[in-house]
Amino acid sequence: MDGSEAQISYQNDSQTTASNMGNVDTQRPLYTVPGILHFLQHEWTRFEIERQQWETERAELQVKIKISLEKRNIFFSFRHVSLFSKAKDKAKKT
Repeated sequence: MDGSEAQISYQNDSQTTASNMGNVDTQRPLYTVPGILHFLQHEWTRFEIERQQWETERAELQVKIKISLEKRNIFFSFRHVSLFSKAKDKAKKT
C-alpha cells in the first residue's frame, strides 16, 4: 500500500463528512433562551445546595476541633495540677 491510497481514502472520508454536514437542521437553533435560563437556574440551585452542605460540614468540623482542643486543654491542666501538687508535696517534705 503506497501513500496515495491512504490519501484517497482520507479525501473520501472528508467528502462524506462534508455531505453529512448539509443534512444538519439549520432552521432549529442549537440553544434556546428558555433552555439556557433553565440550565443556569438548575446550576445555581445545585451550587447553592453544595455551598450549604459545605458550610454545614465546616461548622461540624469546627465543633469537633473545639471539643478536641478542650479535651486536650483539660488533660494538660489536670496534668499540670497533678505535677504542681507533686512538686508542692516534695517541697513540703524537704
